[in-house]
Amino acid sequence: MSIKNKHSLIKIKEAINPDFFDFKICAGEFGPLLDKLNENAKKHELFILTAYSNNILAGILISEQMNQKVDSVNTIVPTSLLYLIYVNPFFRNKGLGKKLLNYYLIKQKFLGIATIYMNIPQKYKMGTKFLLKNNFHQTFRSTTTLIFKYNLWNDYGIRDSILIGEHFNCFLD
Repeated sequence: MSIKNKHSLIKIKEAINPDFFDFKICAGEFGPLLDKLNENAKKHELFILTAYSNNILAGILISEQMNQKVDSVNTIVPTSLLYLIYVNPFFRNKGLGKKLLNYYLIKQKFLGIATIYMNIPQKYKMGTKFLLKNNFHQTFRSTTTLIFKYNLWNDYGIRDSILIGEHFNCFLD
C-alpha cells in the first residue's frame, strides 16, 4: 500500500524478515519493549507492519495473534494483541499512525480476528488519546496499566464480548 503526501511517498508493507535493529533505532524510547519482542520472536508469530518514506523507517506496528496458542474458548473468538504502534518523531502529526492502524485493522478483519487488545502504561497520555480517538475502548485500569479493546466483529447485533476470566471494568467518561 502506498500513500502520497505532498512531501514524500509512504509505503506500508508487512515485514517478512524483520530487522529489530532498525526498529530499535526508529523507536528509541520503546527499545526495551523491542528487545523483549526480539528475544521472543521465535516463540511468537508476530505480525509487523512497516511504513517507509524514501527508504527511511517512518513507522512500525507490531502485534501477535493470540488464538494460535490458547484454549478453544479463545479460538471461538479469535484475538490479537497489539504491542506497539510507533511513528518516528519526524513523521508525526501527518496521519501515519492512523494509516498504519487502519491497514492493520483491515488485515485483521480479513484474517477473521474478532477482538484486538492493547496494554499501555497508564501514564502514556498520547497513546490513550490516540486509541480512544480510533474507536478503542478502555476495559481495565490498574495503577500502572490500561487495557484497550477494539471489536472487529459486530455480527448479529453483538457489539461486545467478555471471555471468562477476562478483566472488565466499566468506565463512564
